[in-house]
Amino acid sequence: MNDQTIEGAVAEICAAVLGRPVGSGASRATEAGWDSLKHIQIIFAVEAHFGVRFTEEEIPTMDSVARLTEYLGQRRGS
Repeated sequence: MNDQTIEGAVAEICAAVLGRPVGSGASRATEAGWDSLKHIQIIFAVEAHFGVRFTEEEIPTMDSVARLTEYLGQRRGS
C-alpha cells in the first residue's frame, strides 16, 4: 500500500465519520465538525481499518489526514 492509497483511505474514513467529503488537507484545525468526539471516532476507525493501535500519547497528535498518512506510512515501512 503506497502513501496515496493510504491517504485516500484515511480521507474516506474521515469523510464517513464527519459526514461530508474531505480532502488531503483536512485537519482538526480546518474542519469545524472535527471535535473531540469525532476525533476519537476517526482514530478508532483508522485503527480498525489498518490494524494498528495508537498509544495515548499518539492520539492527540493524529489530528490531520496528512499526519495519519505519515504515521501509517512509517508503520508500513517498519
